Parts: sequence; C-alpha cells; structure tokens
Amino acid sequence: RIGEEDVTERQQRDAEFVVNAASRGMLLMEISQIALRKASSPAVKTLAQTMLSQHSGLQQDVKALAAQKSIVLPSGLGKDQGKQAGELTALTGAAFDARYLEQVEKLHEQSLNECDDMSED
Repeated sequence: RIGEEDVTERQQRDAEFVVNAASRGMLLMEISQIALRKASSPAVKTLAQTMLSQHSGLQQDVKALAAQKSIVLPSGLGKDQGKQAGELTALTGAAFDARYLEQVEKLHEQSLNECDDMSED
C-alpha cells in the first residue's frame, strides 16, 4: 500500500513489486531459518545459511526503498506463506530437504520472472 496520496498506474505496479519482493524475502528467510534447524543434509543447511546471509541485506534494502517511497510493507508472513512454512515444518529428513529446495527454487523463479516483467515496462 502506498500512503494516502494519489498514485499513477506505474507507481502502483512499482509498489506491488516492492511488496511482493519483501513478502518473498520474508518467506525465504523464514524457511531458511527452519532449514538451519531441521535439514538433514549438510549441503541444505549450508544453502540455508547462504540464503540468510545474502537475503538479510536485500531485505534491508527493500525496507529502505519502501520507506523512501512511502510504501507500507507487510509486517509478517501472509496466510498462504504461513501455510507453506507450516507444511515445511511438519516434514523431516529427506522429505524436508527436498521441499525446502523446491520452495527456494520456486521463490527465486518468481523473483526472476517479476524482475523480467518489470524490466519490460
């Protein structure tokens, strides 16, 4: 959501992009925290740590941009994201590792697709 001012269609798309990026980032950070605790594979734990290290700075950048543009970001996971994190938490062993990797891949694909869409505008 953008403050109370009148906004153009482009500003609305830009705001949605920032909100979606922040939401995906929060989900990625959440599931990576879970993976640090629950992953059975050392490689998956290493990936989770890498995701946390790389994306914590990105999240701060998104928050700074949102503040600069008066865009209100969600303060936590949405209902669907909470469900995804909950379903992941319920898994163990190789099933957990596989689902975590699937979710990371899906989140990154969504980010790339959205960036490509924005670059065409």
